[in-house]
Amino acid sequence: MTRDEVLKVLRAHKATLSQRFGVTDLVLFGSVARDQASTEMKVAHKCQITGW
Repeated sequence: MTRDEVLKVLRAHKATLSQRFGVTDLVLFGSVARDQASTEMKVAHKCQITGW
């Protein structure tokens, strides 16, 4: 997936992630964030969850 594709999916699920899991912040990093990922790369992300 390209950086833009990943961001589109994350944005589409933003409300669900917040309501269901308490996600308050989500950061994309690594090769996907730089838009240099190959098809075999995994998406690296970090999230902050309310109450943890």
